Amino acid sequence: MSGDQTGRRVVHDLSQAAWFGGALAETVVMEAAGRRPVAGTREVAERLAVPWEYGRLTVVPIFAAAGVALTVGNRARLVAQRGAGRTSLVRTGLIGLAAGLDLVRAGLAHRVRAATPGPADADVPTRDATDLARLRSQLRWARWATVLATGAVVVTGARQGEQQRPRELLRGLVDRLSIAA
Repeated sequence: MSGDQTGRRVVHDLSQAAWFGGALAETVVMEAAGRRPVAGTREVAERLAVPWEYGRLTVVPIFAAAGVALTVGNRARLVAQRGAGRTSLVRTGLIGLAAGLDLVRAGLAHRVRAATPGPADADVPTRDATDLARLRSQLRWARWATVLATGAVVVTGARQGEQQRPRELLRGLVDRLSIAA
């Protein structure tokens, strides 16, 4: 490891928390809004979710940049310690999956908002209620998939933290040396 990486870790961990927490909070709020019998609750919640969505999507590149900086700082350990590189690859794949799901979710949310009448036209039926219901169902699945994928990113981050404990470092280095011999 090269030098103190506290700043990188702080940015990485805070942006990861904002991404996961934002995805979870939005999903839970939208689930609750969808179950409310009051007309217009879901539509209002969908429009109020827009700033939350943009804020969450903003932290993803910050999280990725901090992750790259940490990876560069830990490159020697990732090569030398058995299992560390594999965990890093799995985590990178999960980050890509989560980012892709979040982009799909954002696109679906935009399409739902575009197809949903605003409060002024509440009496006007939507162009195609079946299409809107299908979009909302897809959006619901995309929201939960994003929560699960970002949660898996958190789990792999915890595993990486455990791999940096002295006992794990030593075990991984010894395993790597015994394989090479």
